[in-house]
Amino acid sequence: MINRRLLIFLLCSILLPLYALAEDITFSSGYTRVVMKGENRTVELTENVTVKSGQIDIKANKIIISGENYSYLQCIGNVQVIDHERDITLNTSMLSYNRSTEFITIDGWVEMQDSKNEVSVSSAWLEFDLNGGILRLQLQTKILKSTSKGPMVCKADNVTYDRNSEKITLLGNAEVEWYNDTYKAQKL
Repeated sequence: MINRRLLIFLLCSILLPLYALAEDITFSSGYTRVVMKGENRTVELTENVTVKSGQIDIKANKIIISGENYSYLQCIGNVQVIDHERDITLNTSMLSYNRSTEFITIDGWVEMQDSKNEVSVSSAWLEFDLNGGILRLQLQTKILKSTSKGPMVCKADNVTYDRNSEKITLLGNAEVEWYNDTYKAQKL
């Protein structure tokens, strides 16, 4: 009986701080493991993992939740992020997400759909400030933008995309194909 009470107390003391953030967080998985080392607490979720934080849904094979107020998520394997507020979907194999700053980092292949702005993005590296609406992309970056004159295809080594102003800056081997024209430069 004491072991059961202790287990319930430990789980409550670990999981209740998840609700201390401005954005609630909920999760489900086939397997949950909790690790406590001193002040550090980590929740490791595997097998059909789903995490919901505010308007953001994340699915992955494995998600590790850690940090102060459990603000850091490390997502591994078949990662999909759906941001219902911003109308964005991300697909990748590995992703880091800071819930406090709403900052996403992806060091690997990523594909993004921005349905609000009718933009598709693919790249090998991404940093995304969700609050500011700024994406930084590197390596084999390609952006497809739907326009009234047909699709615009943008390619470059480094790209900055401001979702709010819909401004795209291309650096290094920059190329834009649009409306039967091709533009090439080091910076566009």
